Amino acid sequence: MSAIAGIYEWNQSEIRIEQCQAMMEELKRYRADDVGTWKKDGLFFGCHAQWITEESIGEKLPFYDSERKLAITADAIIDNRDELFNRLGIDIKYRVSMKDSELLLHAYSKWEEEMPKFLVGDFTFMIWDEKRGKLFGARDFSGCRTLYFFNNEKIFSFCTAITPFFSLPFVSKKLNEAWLAEFLAIPVTFESTDSSSSVYENIRQLPPAHSITVEKGRVKLTQYCTLDM
Repeated sequence: MSAIAGIYEWNQSEIRIEQCQAMMEELKRYRADDVGTWKKDGLFFGCHAQWITEESIGEKLPFYDSERKLAITADAIIDNRDELFNRLGIDIKYRVSMKDSELLLHAYSKWEEEMPKFLVGDFTFMIWDEKRGKLFGARDFSGCRTLYFFNNEKIFSFCTAITPFFSLPFVSKKLNEAWLAEFLAIPVTFESTDSSSSVYENIRQLPPAHSITVEKGRVKLTQYCTLDM
């Protein structure tokens, strides 16, 4: 699996390069076929990419689409590519060479925040919508991929692992006592009743089948899919 990370300054001020480097340094513990970063104004994206599928070989992440003004970093294997190609009307000559990250941007361009409803596969991703000035991301229905995040009045940061957050000077290791108490009371339970909480008080996780929107200093989680019984 790939590992992704990012930092977003609410007021679009310049991000300190040493903070970006620190997060990427922490990601070195994960095997990667390619390492990439992208930075613009108050935003930083990073990726330690593993080329697992045939379609992913040579994929460059983060990826910036200058025409649509969209940037993406992702850990994604999209299983319903053919269905999406047809729904999006993508020319056959582009389908074989199109990477999953590019396909995700096409899907976002058409469906915006509704896009996760149309995806099948294992994925977590973050998209920067430059025209609207917002971040949008999602986690797959079954939770095969992870996405953790931290936010305060100045900064939003995300990563597929927890440890890289502690390379940032503003993130503490204060434990979440409510989470620990619940785990100790029912040790066979792997998830808290608050599905967005984690073992650390200041670090939250995006629950499975949820999307995240970060805009104008606000973070919104939305459940995009439920299992009908």
